[in-house]
Amino acid sequence: MEFLDQSFWQGVAATLVGGALIALLTPVKNKIVDYRNRRKLKKYEQKLNMLKWEKEHIEKVKKSSVALSRAVYFDIFFLLLFLGLGLGLPVVGPVAANMNPFFEPIVTLLLPMSVPIWAVSLAIAIQNIKKFRNLDNYAAAIEKMNIKIDGVGQKIEKLSSNE
Repeated sequence: MEFLDQSFWQGVAATLVGGALIALLTPVKNKIVDYRNRRKLKKYEQKLNMLKWEKEHIEKVKKSSVALSRAVYFDIFFLLLFLGLGLGLPVVGPVAANMNPFFEPIVTLLLPMSVPIWAVSLAIAIQNIKKFRNLDNYAAAIEKMNIKIDGVGQKIEKLSSNE
């Protein structure tokens, strides 16, 4: 009989401790959820602003061949910069390390960076290809942008209504 009494009181104590923990941690959980919602809202607002800017940019570029030329040349020079860095590090680095031992730790640090630099140059090239495709199919691109903008706007409204 003594065992049942002890286990009963242990159960009551565990229930009370669990209830107290829930009561204490609920405000913390609410603050965490509010923080996550604010971050999501900010992220969606930034995405919405970026989509609107991109739509305006496509409209401006479509209207102005000069703006298109500037955008393309700007991106071409960025591509050349990143490709030059990506090629230059593996080629010039070992030469510099052989000429002066001081450069050897710098070269060993910078040599692995040629791969991410190549990745950036590929990302820029893909972005340019998308730009030209958007200009070729201007009406479809604007329609897709409007659908994306509406989707992000609905997510913002949903998050705003929860607050």
